Amino acid sequence: MKTNIKWLSIGIAILVISIIIMVVFRKDEEVILTDAMKIMTMQDSYISTSGEIRAAAYYGGMNMTSYEKKGLLKKLAKGLGITEYSFEASWDMGRDTICIKKDGEYAATLISLVTIEDENACAQYIMYELNIEDSPESVCHYADIIRNELRNLGLDDDVTVTLVSNYEGTFDIDAKNKLADEVLKCFESDIVTENRTDELFSIYAYVEGMSQGIKVGDKEINFNIAINHNEETNQTRVYLAAPIIEMEY
Repeated sequence: MKTNIKWLSIGIAILVISIIIMVVFRKDEEVILTDAMKIMTMQDSYISTSGEIRAAAYYGGMNMTSYEKKGLLKKLAKGLGITEYSFEASWDMGRDTICIKKDGEYAATLISLVTIEDENACAQYIMYELNIEDSPESVCHYADIIRNELRNLGLDDDVTVTLVSNYEGTFDIDAKNKLADEVLKCFESDIVTENRTDELFSIYAYVEGMSQGIKVGDKEINFNIAINHNEETNQTRVYLAAPIIEMEY
């Protein structure tokens, strides 16, 4: 009996320690856009969510051969788990681009190495463009992979992630405010600046634990929410972006 009590006590201790560890790690997790998806998908008129990842990083001022450029692009593609793709190349007024392209049913990936040169200088830039349908978790997952890949190369890891959720019909101003406030509360956001009208509904905020943002004066913005209506499809679109929306809306 004493032995059973002893092992029961040890088991409870291990369970308590495990819970404590889980809580500690939960507090240290980076805040990501998908944390708000429960709010987004619970709306009665919800249809779907698409995601976009954009990144651009200065790679250096060295000259590179086509072989070296393709080798780098293959390495970057492998980092994303892409093994089948096509190469494309273009040149336009001192801007030379070689890229790896892969289109799928639910995702489109473009990884480019852009060379800009004139008589006196040369600059190489790595650029990522990913579009993913109906998998917000995958969007944030691949954004993390891209950040880590750029860090491993010793480059700036500035990555922009945008989720666009579509809803049937029109949201009036009260519905827009309600949804936006729920998302802001979910992230415990500090609003930096906002415009809440039917014509332009956009909020810029700072979220502790979200990826690094941009400085506006003495304040930092790393989260942006916007809502508009597409008259052609009669759908409302809600944009969540870190740090800010870069696509047209």
